[in-house]
Amino acid sequence: MQIPIVKDLASLAYRDIHRRRKTAPFIILVTFVVSFALARLTVLSLPDFAIVVRQYHIHHFYYGIALISAAAWIALVSNKPRLITLAAVFFGAGLGLVADEIGLLLTCNSEGLDCNYYARGSFDLAVLLGLSFLAFIYFPPFWRKVKSRVARALRRIKAK
Repeated sequence: MQIPIVKDLASLAYRDIHRRRKTAPFIILVTFVVSFALARLTVLSLPDFAIVVRQYHIHHFYYGIALISAAAWIALVSNKPRLITLAAVFFGAGLGLVADEIGLLLTCNSEGLDCNYYARGSFDLAVLLGLSFLAFIYFPPFWRKVKSRVARALRRIKAK
């Protein structure tokens, strides 16, 4: 026996995501949000944790760039559904890691190395990217429906 809301969510996921071939963008969105949140929570809860190699602090945007590069390579050389899903996971996770440190990248200067990890730009970018993915996934049917209703209203006006 299935709980009604779970059945509705499964139906919604099938109708709005799988059937319209929006699975990869949806996976990118989910892994982006999860990796951004995990990176931010890790930095907030363990502020002194750092991976250091030969006195160089290795920031997590490097891992993000590596994941985005791996996703691009997989997407270019394969058309197998499982590998495309893996590329979507890598891309979303990498994008989340890079977006989390965008404030650091934008505010760091070479003079005094006065960097601001908590700059507002990283949060703004995360929201903008998340909303862009949502728009890509969900807005085409919305705009088709608006277009058909406007066309129907115009036909009624012309008929009068």
